[in-house]
Amino acid sequence: MSNPFAYDPRDSAPRDDSTSDQGSAPDRIEARHEDAGERPRPTPPGSVQPGSGVGPVAPKLSDDENRTMQRLVMHFTLLMFATIVTSALTLPVRLVALVFAVWAFVVGVQAFKYAWGKQIRGAFIGFLGLGITLTALLGLTVLTIIPRWNIEMDYQTCRSQAITVQAKSACDTAFQESIKNYLKTTR
Repeated sequence: MSNPFAYDPRDSAPRDDSTSDQGSAPDRIEARHEDAGERPRPTPPGSVQPGSGVGPVAPKLSDDENRTMQRLVMHFTLLMFATIVTSALTLPVRLVALVFAVWAFVVGVQAFKYAWGKQIRGAFIGFLGLGITLTALLGLTVLTIIPRWNIEMDYQTCRSQAITVQAKSACDTAFQESIKNYLKTTR
């Protein structure tokens, strides 16, 4: 039993098809398989014949499609960056990160759908999906601050007024105790 995908120099040698009596490449491959007593395997649409030395071709986007894809990805990346930056700010401003996270999620899903519709595959789709997931998780993290707003505000006030390391560690301890008490009351 021969390997139908093995390199065969007869398939890749340049020849003039108008004078060749062997026929086209698919006919030669089929004839080679018939000589070996095997049925040729059908190739899926869009794939390349074995032995041709060429892999599947990525779809070509027009200039407008390429600009649209770049614009969506750029906006998604900037909104994701804005979400990360605003989530590190103090509490009243930190809620803006939730708005950026929702906005970035919507734009990221639009970019994902556009890329999927244009049959763009590979690492690009994977990274886009990862970015959407991370944006959703960051938005949920910011959203969890709302129920414990008073605890967070007290902690921020304590930390901003603490001058010494000992005072800051007292704030941290008080915050941890407040969180433990909050979790006990919610169960």
